[in-house]
Amino acid sequence: GPQMPPARLGGFDFGDFSAGQEEEPLAPLSWRDDPESSLSDWTISVVTPDGSTEEYHVHKAMLAAGARPSEYWKGVFRGAGATMREGSDRTSQLCLRISAAKAFPIYLDFCYTGELGAKTESATALLHLAGYLRCRKLHEAVVEFMQSDLIADTAALYLAEAESYSLDKVAAAALPLCASSLPTRRPDLVLALPPALFQRVVLSSARTCSSEALSALVADYCHGPHADAIDGDFLASVSTDALMPSVDPAEAFRLLELAVAHEPASGDLEAASKVAQPLAAGRPKRRRGAASPAVDARSPDPVRHLGATVPDAIKVDMLARALKCAGEELKCAGEELEKEKRAASQREQALRSNNRKLITEKQAASQREQALSSQLSKLISEKSEVEWQLRRFRPPGRPSMFGPLPSP
Repeated sequence: GPQMPPARLGGFDFGDFSAGQEEEPLAPLSWRDDPESSLSDWTISVVTPDGSTEEYHVHKAMLAAGARPSEYWKGVFRGAGATMREGSDRTSQLCLRISAAKAFPIYLDFCYTGELGAKTESATALLHLAGYLRCRKLHEAVVEFMQSDLIADTAALYLAEAESYSLDKVAAAALPLCASSLPTRRPDLVLALPPALFQRVVLSSARTCSSEALSALVADYCHGPHADAIDGDFLASVSTDALMPSVDPAEAFRLLELAVAHEPASGDLEAASKVAQPLAAGRPKRRRGAASPAVDARSPDPVRHLGATVPDAIKVDMLARALKCAGEELKCAGEELEKEKRAASQREQALRSNNRKLITEKQAASQREQALSSQLSKLISEKSEVEWQLRRFRPPGRPSMFGPLPSP
Protein backbone atom coordinates (compact mmCIF):
# COMPACT_ATOMS: atom_id res chain seq x y z
CA GLY A 1 0.00 0.00 0.00
CA PRO A 2 1.01 3.67 -0.06
CA GLN A 3 3.74 4.64 2.42
CA MET A 4 2.97 7.26 5.15
CA PRO A 5 5.26 10.28 5.52
CA PRO A 6 7.59 10.06 8.56
CA ALA A 7 6.35 11.71 11.77
CA ARG A 8 7.85 15.11 12.49
CA LEU A 9 9.23 15.64 16.02
CA GLY A 10 8.97 19.29 17.19
CA GLY A 11 9.26 22.39 15.11
CA PHE A 12 5.52 23.12 15.00
CA ASP A 13 4.27 26.67 15.40
CA PHE A 14 1.43 26.65 17.97
CA GLY A 15 1.42 30.37 18.61
CA ASP A 16 2.80 32.50 21.53
CA PHE A 17 1.23 32.92 24.97
CA SER A 18 -0.83 36.06 25.31
CA ALA A 19 -2.07 37.19 28.75
CA GLY A 20 -3.84 40.20 27.40
CA GLN A 21 -1.60 42.48 29.50
CA GLU A 22 1.96 42.57 30.82
CA GLU A 23 2.55 40.09 33.62
CA GLU A 24 3.56 41.43 37.07
CA PRO A 25 6.42 39.75 38.97
CA LEU A 26 5.25 37.35 41.64
CA ALA A 27 5.55 38.62 45.25
CA PRO A 28 5.42 36.60 48.48
CA LEU A 29 1.94 36.22 49.88
CA SER A 30 1.26 38.67 52.74
CA TRP A 31 -1.66 39.48 54.99
CA ARG A 32 -0.58 43.12 54.74
CA ASP A 33 -1.48 43.33 51.04
CA ASP A 34 -4.83 44.47 49.70
CA PRO A 35 -7.25 41.59 50.41
CA GLU A 36 -8.67 41.58 46.88
CA SER A 37 -5.31 41.56 45.11
CA SER A 38 -3.87 38.94 47.47
CA LEU A 39 -7.04 36.82 47.26
CA SER A 40 -7.55 36.81 51.01
CA ASP A 41 -10.10 34.16 51.97
CA TRP A 42 -10.62 34.81 55.71
CA THR A 43 -10.89 37.74 58.13
CA ILE A 44 -9.80 37.72 61.76
CA SER A 45 -11.36 40.34 64.02
CA VAL A 46 -9.32 40.97 67.22
CA VAL A 47 -11.27 42.57 70.06
CA THR A 48 -9.68 43.94 73.26
CA PRO A 49 -11.29 44.56 76.68
CA ASP A 50 -11.36 48.31 76.04
CA GLY A 51 -13.70 47.72 73.08
CA SER A 52 -11.25 48.42 70.25
CA THR A 53 -11.34 46.13 67.21
CA GLU A 54 -8.75 45.40 64.52
CA GLU A 55 -9.36 43.30 61.40
CA TYR A 56 -6.76 41.20 59.58
CA HIS A 57 -7.35 39.72 56.12
CA VAL A 58 -5.49 36.42 56.00
CA HIS A 59 -5.13 33.26 53.91
CA LYS A 60 -6.33 29.98 55.37
CA ALA A 61 -3.56 28.00 53.67
CA MET A 62 -0.84 30.06 55.36
CA LEU A 63 -2.30 29.83 58.88
CA ALA A 64 -3.49 26.20 58.81
CA ALA A 65 -1.38 24.40 56.19
CA GLY A 66 1.78 26.49 55.85
CA ALA A 67 5.26 25.90 57.22
CA ARG A 68 4.15 27.16 60.66
CA PRO A 69 0.63 25.81 61.05
CA SER A 70 -1.82 26.42 63.89
CA GLU A 71 -3.99 23.58 65.15
CA TYR A 72 -6.53 26.15 66.30
CA TRP A 73 -7.00 27.55 62.80
CA LYS A 74 -7.11 24.07 61.31
CA GLY A 75 -10.14 23.33 63.46
CA VAL A 76 -11.79 26.65 62.63
CA PHE A 77 -11.29 26.37 58.87
CA ARG A 78 -12.40 22.74 58.76
CA GLY A 79 -15.58 23.66 60.61
CA ALA A 80 -14.85 21.99 63.96
CA GLY A 81 -14.42 25.28 65.77
CA ALA A 82 -16.41 27.60 63.57
CA THR A 83 -20.01 28.67 63.98
CA MET A 84 -22.36 28.78 61.05
CA ARG A 85 -22.02 32.56 60.99
CA GLU A 86 -18.23 32.32 60.95
CA GLY A 87 -18.38 29.96 58.01
CA SER A 88 -20.79 32.09 56.01
CA ASP A 89 -19.03 35.38 56.78
CA ARG A 90 -15.55 33.83 56.53
CA THR A 91 -14.74 35.78 59.70
CA SER A 92 -13.44 34.75 63.12
CA GLN A 93 -13.38 36.86 66.26
CA LEU A 94 -10.63 36.66 68.88
CA CYS A 95 -10.96 38.35 72.27
CA LEU A 96 -7.43 39.12 73.46
CA ARG A 97 -5.74 41.18 76.14
CA ILE A 98 -4.27 44.44 74.91
CA SER A 99 -0.67 43.15 74.89
CA ALA A 100 -1.70 39.98 73.02
CA ALA A 101 -3.65 42.08 70.51
CA LYS A 102 -0.55 44.21 69.92
CA ALA A 103 1.50 41.05 69.40
CA PHE A 104 -0.97 39.47 66.96
CA PRO A 105 0.53 41.13 63.84
CA ILE A 106 3.95 39.78 64.91
CA TYR A 107 2.39 36.30 65.00
CA LEU A 108 0.94 36.76 61.51
CA ASP A 109 4.31 37.95 60.14
CA PHE A 110 5.91 34.85 61.64
CA CYS A 111 3.34 32.57 60.00
CA TYR A 112 3.91 34.14 56.59
CA THR A 113 7.69 34.78 56.62
CA GLY A 114 9.19 32.70 59.42
CA GLU A 115 10.84 35.79 60.92
CA LEU A 116 9.99 36.52 64.55
CA GLY A 117 9.96 40.24 65.33
CA ALA A 118 9.65 39.69 69.08
CA LYS A 119 10.72 42.25 71.67
CA THR A 120 10.76 42.21 75.45
CA GLU A 121 7.34 43.88 75.55
CA SER A 122 5.73 41.31 73.23
CA ALA A 123 7.55 38.05 74.04
CA THR A 124 5.27 36.84 76.85
CA ALA A 125 2.12 37.71 74.88
CA LEU A 126 3.51 35.79 71.90
CA LEU A 127 4.15 32.77 74.12
CA HIS A 128 0.53 33.01 75.26
CA LEU A 129 -0.64 33.17 71.62
CA ALA A 130 1.49 30.13 70.79
CA GLY A 131 -0.38 28.14 73.42
CA TYR A 132 -3.79 29.60 72.68
CA LEU A 133 -3.51 29.05 68.91
CA ARG A 134 -1.57 25.79 69.37
CA CYS A 135 1.31 26.79 67.09
CA ARG A 136 4.39 24.69 67.95
CA LYS A 137 6.78 26.61 65.68
CA LEU A 138 5.83 29.92 67.30
CA HIS A 139 6.34 28.44 70.77
CA GLU A 140 9.82 27.19 69.88
CA ALA A 141 10.86 30.51 68.34
CA VAL A 142 9.57 32.59 71.28
CA VAL A 143 11.23 30.32 73.86
CA GLU A 144 14.55 30.66 72.03
CA PHE A 145 14.21 34.46 72.07
CA MET A 146 13.29 34.57 75.75
CA GLN A 147 16.27 32.43 76.77
CA SER A 148 18.60 35.32 75.94
CA ASP A 149 16.23 38.24 76.56
CA LEU A 150 15.20 37.40 80.14
CA ILE A 151 17.87 39.29 82.10
CA ALA A 152 17.98 41.41 85.26
CA ASP A 153 16.79 44.58 83.52
CA THR A 154 13.79 42.88 81.85
CA ALA A 155 12.79 40.44 84.62
CA ALA A 156 10.14 42.74 86.15
CA LEU A 157 8.29 43.12 82.84
CA TYR A 158 8.40 39.37 82.19
CA LEU A 159 7.10 38.74 85.71
CA ALA A 160 4.15 41.11 85.31
CA GLU A 161 3.20 39.74 81.88
CA ALA A 162 3.62 36.12 82.96
CA GLU A 163 1.27 36.66 85.91
CA SER A 164 -1.36 38.27 83.70
CA TYR A 165 -1.32 35.22 81.36
CA SER A 166 -0.86 32.62 84.15
CA LEU A 167 2.44 31.44 82.68
CA ASP A 168 3.75 29.96 85.92
CA LYS A 169 7.09 28.74 84.60
CA VAL A 170 7.97 32.14 83.15
CA ALA A 171 6.99 33.82 86.43
CA ALA A 172 9.05 31.30 88.42
CA ALA A 173 12.11 32.14 86.31
CA ALA A 174 11.61 35.91 86.39
CA LEU A 175 10.81 36.37 90.10
CA PRO A 176 14.22 35.46 91.66
CA LEU A 177 16.05 37.26 88.87
CA CYS A 178 14.02 40.41 89.51
CA ALA A 179 14.56 40.20 93.29
CA SER A 180 18.31 39.60 93.06
CA SER A 181 18.81 42.58 90.73
CA LEU A 182 17.30 45.21 93.08
CA PRO A 183 17.90 48.10 92.79
CA THR A 184 17.67 47.65 89.02
CA ARG A 185 18.66 49.98 86.21
CA ARG A 186 15.01 49.90 85.09
CA PRO A 187 13.17 50.99 88.26
CA ASP A 188 10.16 52.01 86.18
CA LEU A 189 9.42 48.34 85.43
CA VAL A 190 9.58 47.42 89.12
CA LEU A 191 7.39 50.37 90.13
CA ALA A 192 4.80 49.26 87.55
CA LEU A 193 4.35 45.86 89.22
CA PRO A 194 0.98 45.32 90.95
CA PRO A 195 1.22 45.50 94.77
CA ALA A 196 0.93 41.74 95.21
CA LEU A 197 3.79 41.10 92.79
CA PHE A 198 5.96 43.86 94.29
CA GLN A 199 5.38 42.32 97.70
CA ARG A 200 6.49 38.90 96.42
CA VAL A 201 9.67 40.41 94.95
CA VAL A 202 10.54 42.20 98.20
CA LEU A 203 9.85 39.10 100.31
CA SER A 204 11.80 36.80 97.96
CA SER A 205 14.78 35.00 99.48
CA ALA A 206 16.77 35.94 96.36
CA ARG A 207 16.73 39.65 97.27
CA THR A 208 20.18 40.87 98.36
CA CYS A 209 19.92 44.68 98.30
CA SER A 210 20.69 46.68 101.45
CA SER A 211 18.06 47.88 103.91
CA GLU A 212 18.66 51.49 102.85
CA ALA A 213 18.23 50.67 99.16
CA LEU A 214 15.04 48.77 99.95
CA SER A 215 13.64 51.70 101.92
CA ALA A 216 14.20 54.02 98.95
CA LEU A 217 12.52 51.53 96.60
CA VAL A 218 9.51 51.11 98.93
CA ALA A 219 9.13 54.89 99.27
CA ASP A 220 9.22 55.31 95.48
CA TYR A 221 6.71 52.49 94.98
CA CYS A 222 4.26 53.89 97.52
CA HIS A 223 4.34 57.23 95.66
CA GLY A 224 4.28 55.60 92.20
CA PRO A 225 1.56 54.38 89.82
CA HIS A 226 -0.07 52.19 92.49
CA ALA A 227 -0.10 54.79 95.27
CA ASP A 228 -3.88 54.59 95.63
CA ALA A 229 -3.72 50.82 96.26
CA ILE A 230 -1.30 51.10 99.21
CA ASP A 231 -2.72 50.27 102.63
CA GLY A 232 -1.38 49.65 106.11
CA ASP A 233 -1.09 45.88 105.66
CA PHE A 234 0.97 46.26 102.50
CA LEU A 235 3.27 48.86 104.04
CA ALA A 236 3.78 46.74 107.16
CA SER A 237 4.62 43.66 105.09
CA VAL A 238 7.40 45.36 103.09
CA SER A 239 8.94 47.34 105.97
CA THR A 240 9.30 44.84 108.81
CA ASP A 241 12.34 45.08 111.05
CA ALA A 242 13.67 41.87 109.52
CA LEU A 243 13.46 43.29 105.98
CA MET A 244 14.27 46.94 106.75
CA PRO A 245 16.17 47.41 110.02
CA SER A 246 17.30 50.88 108.89
CA VAL A 247 16.23 53.42 106.28
CA ASP A 248 17.88 55.78 103.85
CA PRO A 249 18.11 59.23 105.50
CA ALA A 250 16.84 60.81 102.28
CA GLU A 251 13.65 58.75 102.52
CA ALA A 252 12.99 59.08 106.28
CA PHE A 253 10.28 61.76 106.07
CA ARG A 254 8.50 60.15 103.13
CA LEU A 255 8.36 56.81 104.91
CA LEU A 256 7.18 58.47 108.11
CA GLU A 257 4.37 60.23 106.25
CA LEU A 258 3.35 56.90 104.74
CA ALA A 259 3.40 55.24 108.16
CA VAL A 260 1.24 58.01 109.60
CA ALA A 261 -1.18 57.96 106.67
CA HIS A 262 -1.73 54.22 107.10
CA GLU A 263 -1.30 54.02 110.90
CA PRO A 264 -4.04 52.21 112.88
CA ALA A 265 -6.50 54.29 114.87
CA SER A 266 -4.61 53.48 118.08
CA GLY A 267 -1.97 56.01 117.03
CA ASP A 268 1.03 53.76 117.66
CA LEU A 269 4.25 55.75 117.28
CA GLU A 270 6.47 52.76 116.53
CA ALA A 271 7.13 53.97 112.99
CA ALA A 272 9.02 56.98 114.34
CA SER A 273 11.74 54.83 115.90
CA LYS A 274 12.90 53.58 112.54
CA VAL A 275 13.42 57.05 111.06
CA ALA A 276 14.90 58.65 114.19
CA GLN A 277 18.35 57.17 113.63
CA PRO A 278 18.95 58.64 110.14
CA LEU A 279 17.40 61.96 111.16
CA ALA A 280 19.87 62.22 114.04
CA ALA A 281 22.69 62.45 111.50
CA GLY A 282 21.35 65.73 110.13
CA ARG A 283 18.88 67.08 107.61
CA PRO A 284 17.90 64.44 105.03
CA LYS A 285 19.36 65.05 101.58
CA ARG A 286 17.87 64.25 98.22
CA ARG A 287 19.19 61.22 96.50
CA ARG A 288 21.56 61.79 93.60
CA GLY A 289 19.61 62.41 90.44
CA ALA A 290 16.36 63.30 92.21
CA ALA A 291 14.64 66.38 90.91
CA SER A 292 14.40 69.40 93.16
CA PRO A 293 10.81 70.69 93.23
CA ALA A 294 10.52 74.33 92.39
CA VAL A 295 8.44 76.26 94.91
CA ASP A 296 6.77 79.37 93.58
CA ALA A 297 5.63 81.68 96.40
CA ARG A 298 3.08 83.23 94.05
CA SER A 299 1.46 79.87 93.37
CA PRO A 300 -1.85 79.33 95.21
CA ASP A 301 -0.82 75.71 95.88
CA PRO A 302 2.92 75.68 96.59
CA VAL A 303 4.74 72.41 97.08
CA ARG A 304 4.24 71.31 100.69
CA HIS A 305 7.25 70.62 102.86
CA LEU A 306 8.23 67.10 103.82
CA GLY A 307 6.62 66.10 107.08
CA ALA A 308 3.74 68.55 106.71
CA THR A 309 1.20 65.78 107.18
CA VAL A 310 2.88 64.34 110.29
CA PRO A 311 0.97 65.18 113.53
CA ASP A 312 2.79 67.36 116.05
CA ALA A 313 2.73 64.63 118.69
CA ILE A 314 4.63 62.28 116.41
CA LYS A 315 7.05 65.05 115.43
CA VAL A 316 7.84 65.70 119.11
CA ASP A 317 8.28 62.01 119.80
CA MET A 318 10.43 61.63 116.71
CA LEU A 319 12.64 64.57 117.71
CA ALA A 320 13.03 63.16 121.22
CA ARG A 321 14.11 59.85 119.79
CA ALA A 322 16.44 61.61 117.37
CA LEU A 323 18.02 63.61 120.21
CA LYS A 324 18.49 60.41 122.18
CA CYS A 325 20.12 58.77 119.20
CA ALA A 326 22.29 61.84 118.67
CA GLY A 327 23.38 61.75 122.34
CA GLU A 328 24.30 58.09 122.04
CA GLU A 329 26.22 58.76 118.86
CA LEU A 330 27.98 61.72 120.51
CA LYS A 331 28.95 59.52 123.44
CA CYS A 332 30.27 56.84 121.10
CA ALA A 333 32.15 59.47 119.13
CA GLY A 334 33.72 60.82 122.37
CA GLU A 335 34.82 57.35 123.37
CA GLU A 336 36.31 56.76 119.93
CA LEU A 337 38.10 60.11 120.18
CA GLU A 338 39.59 59.19 123.54
CA LYS A 339 40.79 55.90 122.12
CA GLU A 340 42.39 57.73 119.20
CA LYS A 341 44.05 60.21 121.59
CA ARG A 342 45.50 57.39 123.70
CA ALA A 343 46.70 55.60 120.62
CA ALA A 344 48.26 58.82 119.29
CA SER A 345 50.00 59.43 122.65
CA GLN A 346 51.41 55.92 122.60
CA ARG A 347 52.65 56.39 119.07
CA GLU A 348 54.25 59.70 120.06
CA GLN A 349 56.04 58.07 123.00
CA ALA A 350 57.24 55.27 120.77
CA LEU A 351 58.54 57.81 118.25
CA ARG A 352 60.38 59.71 120.98
CA SER A 353 61.93 56.49 122.28
CA ASN A 354 62.99 55.56 118.78
CA ASN A 355 64.41 59.06 118.31
CA ARG A 356 66.55 58.77 121.48
CA LYS A 357 67.76 55.37 120.37
CA LEU A 358 68.72 56.76 116.99
CA ILE A 359 70.64 59.65 118.59
CA THR A 360 72.56 57.19 120.81
CA GLU A 361 73.37 54.98 117.85
CA LYS A 362 74.53 58.03 115.89
CA GLN A 363 76.86 59.09 118.69
CA ALA A 364 78.31 55.57 118.95
CA ALA A 365 78.88 55.51 115.21
CA SER A 366 80.69 58.87 115.42
CA GLN A 367 82.94 57.59 118.16
CA ARG A 368 83.77 54.46 116.16
CA GLU A 369 84.56 56.66 113.19
CA GLN A 370 86.99 58.78 115.25
CA ALA A 371 88.71 55.65 116.65
CA LEU A 372 89.13 54.21 113.18
CA SER A 373 90.52 57.50 111.90
CA SER A 374 93.09 57.57 114.74
CA GLN A 375 94.11 53.97 114.03
CA LEU A 376 94.49 54.79 110.34
CA SER A 377 96.79 57.76 111.11
CA LYS A 378 98.94 55.59 113.38
CA LEU A 379 99.24 52.89 110.71
CA ILE A 380 100.31 55.46 108.12
CA SER A 381 102.99 56.78 110.49
CA GLU A 382 104.27 53.28 111.25
CA LYS A 383 104.40 52.47 107.56
CA SER A 384 106.53 55.54 106.88
CA GLU A 385 108.92 54.56 109.73
CA VAL A 386 109.32 51.03 108.36
CA GLU A 387 110.08 52.30 104.87
CA TRP A 388 112.76 54.66 106.23
CA GLN A 389 114.43 51.85 108.19
CA LEU A 390 114.50 49.60 105.13
CA ARG A 391 116.17 52.26 103.04
CA ARG A 392 118.72 52.93 105.79
CA PHE A 393 119.93 49.32 106.11
CA ARG A 394 120.07 48.41 102.42
CA PRO A 395 123.31 46.54 101.25
CA PRO A 396 126.14 48.73 99.80
CA GLY A 397 126.08 49.18 96.06
CA ARG A 398 122.51 47.92 95.67
CA PRO A 399 120.05 50.55 94.57
CA SER A 400 117.24 51.11 96.93
CA MET A 401 113.88 49.89 95.84
CA PHE A 402 112.35 52.76 97.79
CA GLY A 403 114.23 55.58 96.05
CA PRO A 404 116.71 58.01 97.62
CA LEU A 405 117.17 57.78 101.35
CA PRO A 406 115.45 60.65 103.06
CA SER A 407 117.12 62.63 105.77
CA PRO A 408 116.36 61.29 109.25
